[in-house]
Amino acid sequence: MQVFNGIYYRKVYQSATTIRGGLIANIYKSTLHRRATIEDDSKALTLISADVDRVSNSMRFMHEFWAEPLQVAIATWLLQRRVGVSFVVPIIITLRQCSQKRDAA
Repeated sequence: MQVFNGIYYRKVYQSATTIRGGLIANIYKSTLHRRATIEDDSKALTLISADVDRVSNSMRFMHEFWAEPLQVAIATWLLQRRVGVSFVVPIIITLRQCSQKRDAA
């Protein structure tokens, strides 16, 4: 399972780096084509890094949105194959703990 996690995170960070590079290149190119008389270019260039970091960091969460339920489904299936019907008990305990943490917050 850890091998697949390693492959998954490598692909996630690879796609985030690709998107980050593309965003920076496009923003830089569009900034170069703007008129030089605009005085607020320095503000726009300063914000590029922060905005691009937010977008590239959100890529990780976007992929985890679909990957986490898939991982839980596979783990549940493997647990059911190994221990039979008693696989329901850990799921109930986990759901109860999650609901208690949510109620406490």
